[in-house]
Amino acid sequence: MGLLSKNLLPGSTTFVVGLLLWLFADEIQVPIFALTKVGVVLMALGTLEFCYGLYLAMTGPSTARRQDLPEATGSVRHRAGAAPPLVAAGRRRRGSSGRD
Repeated sequence: MGLLSKNLLPGSTTFVVGLLLWLFADEIQVPIFALTKVGVVLMALGTLEFCYGLYLAMTGPSTARRQDLPEATGSVRHRAGAAPPLVAAGRRRRGSSGRD
């Protein structure tokens, strides 16, 4: 029920509300915007959220929120004041002579 309540149910509800606005709000006049256009936008957002929920259901939520993504792309992050990962592992950096 966790995945259903997080992505699939709100996405389908947003789509249905947008569909109802698009079908039945043509005669209601609002001075700023047309409710039928708001309905189309809500249907699009609901569809996107529902599809994202299906994607998470098929692949699992852990692949969408990987913590090691910056290291996989080549950027190196470490704590401020800590030695870079290669030095912390006991390896020398490229270009160091080894003499102290």
